[in-house]
Amino acid sequence: MYVDNVDGNFEKSNLRFISYNDYSVSKKIYSPEEEERLENVKCRNGFFVDEAISQAISELNKKGYITKFSCGGHLSKMKKPIIVYEIKDILEISPERLKYLSPQYGYIKCAEDDNSISFLYKGVCSQPYILFAEDVELSSIPTGFYLDSDYYTNFTKTLIRANVVCCVEENGKLRFISDDEAKEQLRQIREHLLNWAINLSYKKTSSIQK
Repeated sequence: MYVDNVDGNFEKSNLRFISYNDYSVSKKIYSPEEEERLENVKCRNGFFVDEAISQAISELNKKGYITKFSCGGHLSKMKKPIIVYEIKDILEISPERLKYLSPQYGYIKCAEDDNSISFLYKGVCSQPYILFAEDVELSSIPTGFYLDSDYYTNFTKTLIRANVVCCVEENGKLRFISDDEAKEQLRQIREHLLNWAINLSYKKTSSIQK
């Protein structure tokens, strides 16, 4: 999946810094502006992560499940539809992804050609996800998440993604949920993620270095 103008459509989260030394979470909360200013200095010693999922990401890395990118989910800021492109070859490999490209999750099909399908994404928030730094075998995945193929890296890395239900049916019609409803879903998703990370067994081996 790739999108048009995704950065301008979602609010930025406060961040915490996780150290490469022991994957501990900093006590200080950083603003997105501070993260941008400090990124070149800090990235040698660790990485920034959304505050809402920082403890879960810390737990995963401590246990050997090294993460590369992650997102805790962000509310829409501009309330404008986003164009989302899905490559057909990827959807064939990841049919689970196709199941979620529906109005229920904010996706409305708008165009199709030989190589891709385009959707208008009208959801109220971005979707939480974790991309691991390598292909890992997970004994389970968090409640509300599913395994998704990451085609940016030739399918060599594991990606788990959660979907916020953006539309509910009322009196035979679809209604987009409110910001408060989205916040509650995100809270539950993040809670499931943390509980899963805490209870996940340690990974025996990892080819990724700190």
